[in-house]
Amino acid sequence: MQNAAIVYLTRYHDLWEFIPSLKLLYKNFNTKYDYPVIVFHDDLTPTVVSAILLEMNAYLGRVPNIKFERMTLDVPSWVSLDPAKYVHPEGHPISLQNFSMGYRVMCRFFAGTIVNHPALKDYRYYMRVDSDSYLLSHIQVDPFDYMAQGGYHYTDCAFPLLPIDDSHTWEYAGKEISWAREGLWETTQEFINTRSHDIKSPPATYDGELYNSNMIVVDMDFFRSKNYQDYFEHLDRTGNLFYRRWGDHCIQWLGLRLFSEPSKILCGMNVMKFCYQHGSLIIGLEYADAESVELLPEIFKKMVHESKTGTECI
Repeated sequence: MQNAAIVYLTRYHDLWEFIPSLKLLYKNFNTKYDYPVIVFHDDLTPTVVSAILLEMNAYLGRVPNIKFERMTLDVPSWVSLDPAKYVHPEGHPISLQNFSMGYRVMCRFFAGTIVNHPALKDYRYYMRVDSDSYLLSHIQVDPFDYMAQGGYHYTDCAFPLLPIDDSHTWEYAGKEISWAREGLWETTQEFINTRSHDIKSPPATYDGELYNSNMIVVDMDFFRSKNYQDYFEHLDRTGNLFYRRWGDHCIQWLGLRLFSEPSKILCGMNVMKFCYQHGSLIIGLEYADAESVELLPEIFKKMVHESKTGTECI
């Protein structure tokens, strides 16, 4: 068993999907391994937290090892709160009306500050699970052990493991839309020019590649390293995680590209079979058991049913 924790970031508005996710996490994985679960939030009252713990106690028949950590949505002092700063001159939807300040704080949190949060200081690995990520079948292998034994820095669990050789690891990625990463590559190049001696094989260009981050396992030793933290700080000081809505998944991909190597990136983990609603992504339905599907919120049950029957999901 590894020195690891499972991490959520949720809010009161998302409890209707978070609690089923938590139950499925325990049903299909954590009842066996009992890794600590740390739930970051900014608006759950002590009464609500007690109610969640009571419901999980009733479901599991024991008191779960779940800790709730209140975080403040602090904006760095060098970032302006002037709404005009968040308007794209060509009208692309990056304004505060399109993406809240809380969303931008979340991206900054996962891009670089989470690994130094006091709640995680005693752990080396964390698994990020989104409130609307649902494990649909039993995980037969401990993903933290899988990571440690392979010496991996990062795994994107959103896809089944594919036979990809190391030379194509960086290509195994999604793409961020251009207006949501404007200036990110240019700022990265500025950093590369000052730290070329630390970078093994800098990319010639960047076309928005990213790894999906709705369910990942990371080695925090890598993301706590001086190289990665210096890179994150270089980006952070521009304020463009706020002004230009740069996403944590892009920043993580670029940081791995600069300081890791293909053999340290696991492109999908085939022990994971899950449903993810936010991107309408359903993996491993053939392994889903009826009891797990019953724990899903009704809207997601419908999505699973339509996927199994070939009906188009809405």
